[in-house]
Amino acid sequence: MRVTRRCPARSRVLRLTEAEGIVEQGGSVNRARAFAAVAVVSNLMGACGGDDSCDPSAGRLQVEVAGAESFRDTCLAVFADEPTEVRFVNPSEATHDLVVYRNTPGVGDDPSNILFESDVVPGGETITFTLPPLPAGEYPFRCEFHTLTMKGTLRVVAR
Repeated sequence: MRVTRRCPARSRVLRLTEAEGIVEQGGSVNRARAFAAVAVVSNLMGACGGDDSCDPSAGRLQVEVAGAESFRDTCLAVFADEPTEVRFVNPSEATHDLVVYRNTPGVGDDPSNILFESDVVPGGETITFTLPPLPAGEYPFRCEFHTLTMKGTLRVVAR
């Protein structure tokens, strides 16, 4: 969803893509649809906010690409101090990978910040690998091919 700002002094501050069906002819905002869109975005942004939607599964995890440049889940969870089998499903045509960091990644990152780096997953393929045991905590992850759009948080929780 593309969001742009218009004259902030007017009531029509927010303009959402016409394809979303939120902006009606003449530029007026359909407030019910805009509210629904904000609710959806808020739910997506809060995916790692401690709710039950990001709980670990014993010994296995599935990472899936959604669309061309996004992960299906932006919050992944595993148990601390245990290796985890990961199934990486890439139905898109693009190449992806999964890199887990100790701290927020930057450009030209220090290699010591990388906790794990998967093999490259070509478009249309699925691979399986083992995530090594990690201490409890929250770690950022991303695809190194799409660093701005494919990222999330890995929750590592004690049993």
